[in-house]
Amino acid sequence: MERLLEGPQRYWDLQRDLGVPGNILATRLRDLEAAGVLSRLPFRHNIRAYALTDRGLALREAIIALARWGSDEA
Repeated sequence: MERLLEGPQRYWDLQRDLGVPGNILATRLRDLEAAGVLSRLPFRHNIRAYALTDRGLALREAIIALARWGSDEA
């Protein structure tokens, strides 16, 4: 989710970058949207894009810390 700090991201780009099955990503994105962390944006031709809300942007430091921790574990 660190990539969302750069701005809105298309669903397929998130799936490719994260390497998770589509059904799992869709569920996680719906949960984050319901929690007010993400918003789903219209993109074009029924393509979905997601962006962090103000609530999601408030998690910036936590997102960066978790991304750093995850890359250290790899």
